[in-house]
Amino acid sequence: KTAYEMLRSLVGSEMCIRDSPMYYEEMEKEPGITVVKNLKELSVRAINYNMQINAKDNPYIYSGKLDGNGIPPDFFADPDVRWAFTHAWDQKTYLKDIIKGNGTDVATPIVEGLPYYNPDIVKKRPAFDLKKSEEHLRKAFGGQLWARGFQVDFLYNTGNEVREASMKMLAENIMSLNPKFKINVRGVEWATYVDLQRQRRMPIYYIGWGADFPDPDNFANPYMYSQGLYGGRCGYNNPEVDRLIEQGAVELDPAKRKQIYYRLQEIWLEDNIGIVQHQPIKRHHFKDWVKGYVFHPMENEFMYSQFRKEY
Repeated sequence: KTAYEMLRSLVGSEMCIRDSPMYYEEMEKEPGITVVKNLKELSVRAINYNMQINAKDNPYIYSGKLDGNGIPPDFFADPDVRWAFTHAWDQKTYLKDIIKGNGTDVATPIVEGLPYYNPDIVKKRPAFDLKKSEEHLRKAFGGQLWARGFQVDFLYNTGNEVREASMKMLAENIMSLNPKFKINVRGVEWATYVDLQRQRRMPIYYIGWGADFPDPDNFANPYMYSQGLYGGRCGYNNPEVDRLIEQGAVELDPAKRKQIYYRLQEIWLEDNIGIVQHQPIKRHHFKDWVKGYVFHPMENEFMYSQFRKEY
């Protein structure tokens, strides 16, 4: 069965279908469904570059060398490689065709709705520009990467069609620039996907983060701190960033906190740590007898005590 067929089979038995944005329009054609729209979450989705790939027993980087048959563990530590991939990311196509408009464009992990979100930072998002991408690939590793080529695997968790489509789009754009560039996109089970992140074996990965508490520290820390969840798994280490994050977590003066988090948003783009894709705007599809739902932007699971059955 396709993902949509599996979702459709649940319509008769489930009180709510929490589906992929790729299928929102199809689900809304089903009878007996109430749709709750425009639910902007305090969460973010991003592709993270692993700058210190664990090469031990790692089939995803093949030879583990810059020899045309793999990539070295420090592949994404080269700024030109990161810039090449960032300029190969087609944000407009992603927002329109992959997530079907069900997200807002944000350029850093500090999303709209959080204190000290900079509404102007998205204007500085690096442009989709394959000419610039090629320029950086020709410079990467002193020109050796362009001459020798590379081979690598990009992974997604099986069944997540948004992540699959995202990885394929990025891979195809890069491969279009040089026939020596080979990127295989394939799915693995969710448990494997998470475990490979923890082991730092994935060259890049698409993952999200939702607010534990509505403060920019809860987003800057996991994505940018050298000991943070994703920053640590990606080998990112910038002493200025660590200092600012530590200061921001304890600073009480709002004006000083604003300076700190505005600076962190700038550094995300300057260092090109990863590709932030969107802030989700969700929809929930309830059976029409389900009443009482109230949205919360930090919602991860439903508070079932709010629901009631009413015909």
